[in-house]
Amino acid sequence: MPERTLVVGTSGFLGSEVTRQLRDADTDVVGTVHEGKVPISGVETVGYDFWNDDLGTILDTEGIERVVFVATVERGDGRNRGLFDRSLDRFVDACRDRRVVYVSTDAVFDGADGPYDEGSDPSPASEYGRRVRAFERVLEDHCPDHCIVRPSYLYGFSGGTLDPRLAATRERIRDGETVAYFEDAYKSPISIGDAAEIVTDLTRHEVTGVVHAAAPRTSIHEFHRAAMDALGEPAGRVVPESVPPESDYPRDTSLVSGRLESVLGADPGPVSEALERSRP
Repeated sequence: MPERTLVVGTSGFLGSEVTRQLRDADTDVVGTVHEGKVPISGVETVGYDFWNDDLGTILDTEGIERVVFVATVERGDGRNRGLFDRSLDRFVDACRDRRVVYVSTDAVFDGADGPYDEGSDPSPASEYGRRVRAFERVLEDHCPDHCIVRPSYLYGFSGGTLDPRLAATRERIRDGETVAYFEDAYKSPISIGDAAEIVTDLTRHEVTGVVHAAAPRTSIHEFHRAAMDALGEPAGRVVPESVPPESDYPRDTSLVSGRLESVLGADPGPVSEALERSRP
């Protein structure tokens, strides 16, 4: 009988795709939903609030052996850092004897020295990045069977719906606008589908530590231009601009991986390939 896997954040854009892929891989998967969120059809769900609930009760009741955390609680939603730390301690306390896969972000780096590999020292510059790094540290200290997956700039289709970032660019172009993006700020954009496949594989794998889920490095301008071209939109309306000298916008949070291909045999492609492959 397959081990039961709990996806925390199953209603989110990446979480829903991870849940679908786990289900399609014949994993016995349960998803958590917060109030007001719509569960995925055909997937067993349980209610869970990171800020108030004890996950241990759910893990024991449902017989969960593996936990995938894809929720974005680190953004805080106005909640203070003290409450976040207490909620995080409660979560980790419940999971310390289980396999935990945590979906992190490139925001743990300040962008001054990219590209970053798995051995680079985190240097978060934002409160969001500091909370994400706190989550990583607590897992490293208290959950021996953990894997931290760091994607960069998620995009693409999930359940037939385009991500909000590219959807907004497409809408503006269709309205006849010219859209400017930084040509001197860099990411490693990875599609929702590719990221979900990596998370799914690592959930079922035994590798521990940090794995960067990174596709080829590109500027934000080139990313949007290539994406619009792949979506059949006039890419010439995506124009370059420079990061203002006084801006604290991170210049290069691109990621490279020394582990992804060796551990999983994965090699995510550029935006044009990923979108053409996943368009509904």
